[in-house]
Order: sequence, then structure tokens, then C-alpha cells
Amino acid sequence: MPESHQIFVSYSRADRDTAREVSDRLAQAGLRVWADSAIRPGEDFVEAIERGLRDSDVYLLFVSPQFVSSEFSMYELGFALKQQRSGATIIPVAIGDTDVRVLPSYLRKFHVIDGRGLQAEQIAGKVLDRLSNPQAPEPRQHAAA
Repeated sequence: MPESHQIFVSYSRADRDTAREVSDRLAQAGLRVWADSAIRPGEDFVEAIERGLRDSDVYLLFVSPQFVSSEFSMYELGFALKQQRSGATIIPVAIGDTDVRVLPSYLRKFHVIDGRGLQAEQIAGKVLDRLSNPQAPEPRQHAAA
């Protein structure tokens, strides 16, 4: 992945620890990562998030039931979907007790990285693999017949 890319990390507050651990690992691997932890005290929160969204071209989504029910997460996803039309990359990662078979249709259309039950290092490895080989997505999770 060229260094000029910036990854925007989107997650629900309930998933903050996992998102931050994975983000830290990606940053340690040399990637430019934007997460709301970059917002300084006293800074306009919404403005800072919108700037992070605009400056990014890869959107890493930590998908969980809480993510899908979060107004902020849905706003960030909507922005990412618009940017995808211009070539941005969206990488959803299922975490926690997410049932990928029942995700909303706007998320099911993506190959979802299955991070359920994995450590941050393992999830970061899968994300790095996806970024270095965008044509080889992880196998889709299908419902049992």
C-alpha cells in the first residue's frame, strides 16, 4: 500500500479497545491511520471527524451489532460509500458476536474480514494482507443450508 494512503478507522464506542489495538499495530507497520484518538481536547469533534473522513481513502470498519446501531458509525459508513465511487477502499472487519449472515445489505456486499475471536495482531495481519493484495478477498461467510 503506497504511503500516501490514509486509513480512517470507524468503530462503535463499545469496540474502542479492539479498534485502537488494531490501529496501533497498523501504525507500527508504517501505515497512516486516522482514528478519533487524534482529536485534541477542545477541538470540534464533528469537524475533526469530517476532516479525517475527507483526508482518507481507505475506510476500516469494525463491524459489530453496536456499530450497526451507532449514528456516528452509520454517518462514517455513508461517507465511505460515497468515496468508494471515486476509488476509495472499504474494509469491514466483523468483531465480537457479529453474525455476518444477518448484516445489513449495504455491508453484506463487501467481503468481510472475519476478526471474531482473533487477537488485534491477527486482525491487523488480515488487514495488511487485504491492503497488499486487494484482488484476493477473504472467503465470504455463508449461512448453513
